[in-house]
Amino acid sequence: MTRHIMIVDDNPLLRKTIKEILKAEFPAVIISEAFSGETMWQIFNDQLPDLIFMDIKLAEENGLELTSAIKAKHPNIIIAIFTNHDLPEYRQKAGICGAEFFLSKLDCKAQDLTQLASTILNQPRAKL
Repeated sequence: MTRHIMIVDDNPLLRKTIKEILKAEFPAVIISEAFSGETMWQIFNDQLPDLIFMDIKLAEENGLELTSAIKAKHPNIIIAIFTNHDLPEYRQKAGICGAEFFLSKLDCKAQDLTQLASTILNQPRAKL
C-alpha cells in the first residue's frame, strides 16, 4: 500500500519547498498539497494520509480546528502542526486538539522534516 504525506498550508512557495524536500527523500511516497480545509478534505477523502503537516493560520480556516476534526474521525493519522506561531498557548492547544508534533517554521530544518517523516513512514501502517 502506498504511503501518503499531506501538506496543508496557504503559502504556495512553502508547500512546494516542503514537497520537494520530502519527494527527494521519499520518491515512492504520495505527497499532496492543500491550501485550505476544503481542498484538504477533497484530497483526504480520496486517500487517507499517514502524516499531515498542518499550518495553524490558513486563509479561511484554523489548522487546530481541522486537526480536531481529523482526529475525531481518524485518530491514527499523525498530525504535525507546522507554524510560525511558536507560542506556549498554541503548543498546548495543538496537544489538546490531538496533534502529535509541533514544529516551528522558524527553527525547523529540512532534516527535521525528513527525520519525522521517516519515523512515521517506517512504522507499520496504522488502521485508518
